[in-house]
Amino acid sequence: MDQRAVRSDGTVIDVTVSVACYRAGHQVQFIITSLLDITERRQAQRELEQHRQHLEQLVGQRTQELLQAK
Repeated sequence: MDQRAVRSDGTVIDVTVSVACYRAGHQVQFIITSLLDITERRQAQRELEQHRQHLEQLVGQRTQELLQAK
């Protein structure tokens, strides 16, 4: 699952959290949790979405121009 986390220096980052529970029978032996910093990936996704929206606007504008030119 993806979450926001705060580093010790106060920086907020995006992370993917993974949890694994190891059991012996019905008893939990130990739990492993890992966090993967995905901040750069999230930023790239946001930028791509902004570019996609901008391109859709340009296509819409050009379509209107072509329809008006007929």
